[in-house]
Amino acid sequence: HLLHSLLLFQLNFQHHQYRSVGHIFFIQTSNLLRRIFFIMVLSILYAIYLLFIDLNVDVALVIKLFYIGCFIAILSALIITFEWKISIHMIGVGGFTGALFLLTYLYNSDNTIGLVVAILISGIVAYSRLQLSAHSLKQVIAGYAVGFLSQVLVLSIL
Repeated sequence: HLLHSLLLFQLNFQHHQYRSVGHIFFIQTSNLLRRIFFIMVLSILYAIYLLFIDLNVDVALVIKLFYIGCFIAILSALIITFEWKISIHMIGVGGFTGALFLLTYLYNSDNTIGLVVAILISGIVAYSRLQLSAHSLKQVIAGYAVGFLSQVLVLSIL
């Protein structure tokens, strides 16, 4: 948990540091090298985190698989970003929705409200990315699909 806290603190610190000096946060930039750099750093941090999480037997299998799904999604984004701009925001909400969907299905739980909220949030994020002209419709849909499928494929191991 300490490593996870440090990871979140570092990303939050970098975000505020770049904003305070007038720079745009890496993930929101259209500059290809900055996007690639940010995604590489994020994938390295997830890889390091996955190495340490495996040492902790108290962490549930679902959590481990969720982070593996995140790692796969980020690596996919890195590979895709070399050729095309994919929506990282949509990868995030797609992954969350995919994980929630599959866990609801696997455990036969009635989580209709949670799924509806996740889908609504996904729609709001997609709409905002399109309204800001940050992405095309194809980039938004591809991002959502990468996030959703990375979680569904990994969590289906359960």
